[in-house]
Amino acid sequence: MTPFMVEKELWMHCLSYNLVRKVAAQAALLAGQSPRSLSFKASKQALLAAWENLSFAESGEDYTQAALGLLQGLAKEHVGDRPGRWEPRAIKRRPKPHKLLREPRGAAKARLLKSWRGLARRQSPVPVARR
Repeated sequence: MTPFMVEKELWMHCLSYNLVRKVAAQAALLAGQSPRSLSFKASKQALLAAWENLSFAESGEDYTQAALGLLQGLAKEHVGDRPGRWEPRAIKRRPKPHKLLREPRGAAKARLLKSWRGLARRQSPVPVARR
């Protein structure tokens, strides 16, 4: 990949981000909300889902109706207002209480099998009921 193509790809990402944000801003304006209150992820997913309907619209009126439906549906996708939110950087769930494997898996299996055979020899035989 050439530096020119990398630059081109970066510009395409910026363009697509701005286009998704513009659609979200139009939906927010239509609903009388703040553009930052709409979810970027939901906007992107709604645009991708509606792309086929918008591209196959028969007439200008069909396109307008489909676009208005998209914008009205998009206005319902809110991002929660979470002022002062912060989370501690810690893992809540502890890992399982197993030891780490610090030797090759084959050697660990051989050691485990050897300990099982030694355990089987130490146990007394279990009497079997015969009829």
